[in-house]
Amino acid sequence: MAGEAWAQSSVTLYGALDVGLFFTTKSPGGKGQDLQLMDSGLSPSRFGIKGEEDIGGGTHVGFALEDGFSVTSGKFSNSNGNLFGRRAFVEVQNDDYGRLRAGLQFSPFVIAEIRSDPRSSSPYETSFTGSMAVPYIQLIRINGLFDSNAITYLTPTIAGLDAQFEYAPGGVAGSFNAGRRLSAALNYNHYGVSADLAYYEARDPVLSEVTTRAWTAGVGYTLGSTTLRAAFSNFRNPSIDSALSNVSVYSIGGRANLSPFWVVSAGVYALFDRNVTANKSLLFGAGVEYNLSIRTTLYGQVAVVNNKGNMGTGLSITSGVSGLSAGTATGVGIGIRHYF
Repeated sequence: MAGEAWAQSSVTLYGALDVGLFFTTKSPGGKGQDLQLMDSGLSPSRFGIKGEEDIGGGTHVGFALEDGFSVTSGKFSNSNGNLFGRRAFVEVQNDDYGRLRAGLQFSPFVIAEIRSDPRSSSPYETSFTGSMAVPYIQLIRINGLFDSNAITYLTPTIAGLDAQFEYAPGGVAGSFNAGRRLSAALNYNHYGVSADLAYYEARDPVLSEVTTRAWTAGVGYTLGSTTLRAAFSNFRNPSIDSALSNVSVYSIGGRANLSPFWVVSAGVYALFDRNVTANKSLLFGAGVEYNLSIRTTLYGQVAVVNNKGNMGTGLSITSGVSGLSAGTATGVGIGIRHYF
């Protein structure tokens, strides 16, 4: 006699389109004022496919494929330049034992950074104007943001506490160290209190030495519809001892839902070069969002940065993240975001 077993499964197509206008009083390279059609002013423009199959016993098998693109040009963007360059992984999840995930994914460090950002709204969204995303991309580029060849274990949440551990072999024959990346994070979220602690390390694929070492610690408190956050991050290249190879970032701010329609956020980000004290900057960003519907949002943002020495902190991802001359620069943007 033979029996049949049926597994429940689902596949979802999802994404976001974000476009607007962005004006800056300074642009990288000393080129003066700039007005541009801006992609991803509030959230990364992207589309993806995710699925999950219940195979019984509290175990699920899932996958995610996610591509980043520019609404203004249709080209690859907000990723590492590849099709499904944001995320491409398969995972096995058990209600009691957690998740094991393999493939291209966000590192635990990046998720902790975004959760601690004063202006962020979820682990995979961040305001690109006047946010932690600007110094992150400026200082260590996309390291840890889209980690390929990665294996990650995510623990179950117990009493508000969970952890993530990542190992990404470099895939270089003859060396287990070349190109290797390691990351770990602890997150606590209970009774309105949140805390994140995370570490990231990346080695050069040729010389095998550590070229990126970063860690972050952040705390937050939610009261009603308002969340306040403060965080510290350090980005370092231990292989060199020069300007901008060891930078610390302090941030503080918050986000508030004034009503089902209106959301406001603001954050201050201070950057200090540990090797050259003359290099420093202060970045301020604020925004307002109006929800036309559950899927569509109108928004306005303003960012102001003051640079000293050669820090060169930019205003947003899309207008250039570094290279501004010393002094003060201002950026103003308006746009629309639509989820599907």
